[in-house]
Amino acid sequence: MGRIFEKNLIWLPTLLILYNFCANLSNDIYLPSMPKLVQLFNSTPATLQLTMTAWFAGVALPQLFFGPLTDKVGRRPVILGGGIIFIVATLACIATNNMAIFIIARFFQGVGVCSLNVTTFSILIDLYQYKARIQVMNRINMFGTMAPLIGPVIGGYVLTYFSWQANFYIIFAMGLISVIGLWIKLPESNLQLNPQALNVKHVMHNYLMLTKNKNLIRHLIPYCLILGGLVAYLTTAPFIIIKQLNISPSNFGYTQLPVFGMYILGAMLFNRIDNDVFAQKVTQIGFKVVLLSCLLMLCLSYFFGNNLYVFIIPMVLYALGFSFCSAPFVNEVMASAPLIKGSAAAFLGCGMALSCMLCSFVVGMIYNGSIFSIAIVLSSVLILASIFYFLPAFYTHHLTNETN
Repeated sequence: MGRIFEKNLIWLPTLLILYNFCANLSNDIYLPSMPKLVQLFNSTPATLQLTMTAWFAGVALPQLFFGPLTDKVGRRPVILGGGIIFIVATLACIATNNMAIFIIARFFQGVGVCSLNVTTFSILIDLYQYKARIQVMNRINMFGTMAPLIGPVIGGYVLTYFSWQANFYIIFAMGLISVIGLWIKLPESNLQLNPQALNVKHVMHNYLMLTKNKNLIRHLIPYCLILGGLVAYLTTAPFIIIKQLNISPSNFGYTQLPVFGMYILGAMLFNRIDNDVFAQKVTQIGFKVVLLSCLLMLCLSYFFGNNLYVFIIPMVLYALGFSFCSAPFVNEVMASAPLIKGSAAAFLGCGMALSCMLCSFVVGMIYNGSIFSIAIVLSSVLILASIFYFLPAFYTHHLTNETN
């Protein structure tokens, strides 16, 4: 790590955390407003849920281009250019009263967040050693998770005392501060620019190599699916809790405190683990807890119907399990492709966003007002994740034993 970075490293984690928090908040702070927006835009819940799907589409689609772009021109131009797009799109969300324009603005908000996701992972790989990198990733994940923890609480009160647009004014202010801070403090961390990074054959070759990387795929797909399941929950939570269970928008956020508070607690506990072997065991336990939480929601909702505890208690377990495996999964993905970090970061970010987009779309189509319909989606997603995560390990262990 060169001296050029020393004076900036103190500020970089804070600025990246703030920007990531802002990006996540842009998808959570307006959740309590969603039932009201259905009326204001003269729309339907399924159409309004497309505003979240559009956001994730914006995050997903440019990823495969932005990743190689960071390898060619550097991390700094991409993250700052995307920041400007994010700020302008947020202003468009404030100004419009048309659903189509709102969906388009949300898409370009996602494009801005896309640039952040790609560059964040690459910058951390560029600047930090393994242990420090895991700690910063966990802090970013932890504070990012505070967005769905705090966002709905703030959004509920803002909606009650001000307006739904006021939520996007908050996002605009935080985004502006983050981008200006990064403009001043962020150095270019990619000191080995690759002029051929955007060559079509070169790009396709890199992505093809990533698809053949078994360790990368084994961790990428389960991580993306678990994240997608969490987004499916967030997409439907306002309609279940506010509309079906008759809890006020100002109190909606408090129902999310146990879920995302548990994620933060779990991430803090995992950060204290120094033994790598024990950390790997905890990671596997965390994955199993996520799977069991989905099956628990499926059973409880089938027998007890719509009930706040039936909805929240399994998601608390889901959050705990995810907190134990999220950072290790991300690190395994990035560490599996050390020579093409930009492409790996784009591949990861694209997978995350596509999974979230598809899960939010599917749950929007299947949702029928019952928790059971949500539980079916979550259980299906986690069963698929289990196939990708456990089967390769099972076959490797089985073949090793046969050889011995």
